[in-house]
Amino acid sequence: MPNPLPSACALFSCWGRTPRQFFVSRVIRLYPAYWFAVLFTTAALIAVPGVWERLRLREVLLDLTMLPSGSGVPDVDGVYWTLWSELRFHLLFPVVVAMGLTYRRVVVLCRVWGALAMPAPVARLPLLELVANPDAAWYSIAGLALHLVHRFGQDLLLRGILAMAWLMGQLEPGNRIEDVERVRAGRCSTRRDRGSAPMTRTSTTSRSENFAVRVLATPSPGGTEGAGEALGCIRVGEFEERFPMSVSYWNVARYEMSWRRCLELLVEDGPDTTSCLVTSITDPANSNFVFCWPLYRSGSIVHVQNSIMFLDELEEEFAPDEPWRFVEPRSTVDEDGQEISEWRTTVQDVERFLQTEAR
Repeated sequence: MPNPLPSACALFSCWGRTPRQFFVSRVIRLYPAYWFAVLFTTAALIAVPGVWERLRLREVLLDLTMLPSGSGVPDVDGVYWTLWSELRFHLLFPVVVAMGLTYRRVVVLCRVWGALAMPAPVARLPLLELVANPDAAWYSIAGLALHLVHRFGQDLLLRGILAMAWLMGQLEPGNRIEDVERVRAGRCSTRRDRGSAPMTRTSTTSRSENFAVRVLATPSPGGTEGAGEALGCIRVGEFEERFPMSVSYWNVARYEMSWRRCLELLVEDGPDTTSCLVTSITDPANSNFVFCWPLYRSGSIVHVQNSIMFLDELEEEFAPDEPWRFVEPRSTVDEDGQEISEWRTTVQDVERFLQTEAR
């Protein structure tokens, strides 16, 4: 989660300086440590493969610019995601520095920035979201206000800015807590206590299917072959969830072929069959995670759960073409005694989906 300290430190370091002095000071402060961290993490992943997916050389080189998030390239280490927000702040703030820093101008910046950040998530204007940076704006505004309190003392206006920043800033940690709780409640099958891929829920009221799993979007044709992500969606009754699909190891056709085979197994192999839909997989030789949806048939009922397989905990080498072999028996509570999120459909609904897709 972003914090207000970078903006407060930036304001402290540039008060009374020129834009050039501000820019040089921030580059010297940020980049050397960041370069060391990226190269150290890359070297660690080469020395100890399988912790998480190792990036290609060209992706590592782009990471060194601190611009991967703006180019659609993953970070070497996921904790660097906040740097993209911080970098945008450091690219915009010199505009105010060039005008000359004063109490009034910084206050105006806080108010205008807040007015832009507030509607940005629902405006669906990419440029506005890029500039306003609504995920981190309120933390940066709080940092600026705190520095003004330090330099000029408290007043009612700064208290109001801090109060608004605090209230609006609750959205981001609230969403993260909900994600953690949802994943925690939905842990299943193989060591369910290590998180899940981010996914977005959508309405299903316009669809009549009781079961479906499909690809919604694929990487752009102009992208590098084997890179990027596709977007898939699973529907079970009134529940619908979207999920990212890495296509660095399997292409979209391979996912669809695997889904069909796993669903046919569920339908044809009897009333106590266990199957598994792999929704995101990278090369097992270089990674340790497989995201999947285990399917447990009990008579004509199919129970659907959400899981992550940790390959280093399997008793034998993972076989991507037979993922059902590595799914643990169905359980309705996790090792902490908490209920596992589970959805139900029927074998008939699964069979109906297979027949629809075959047309």
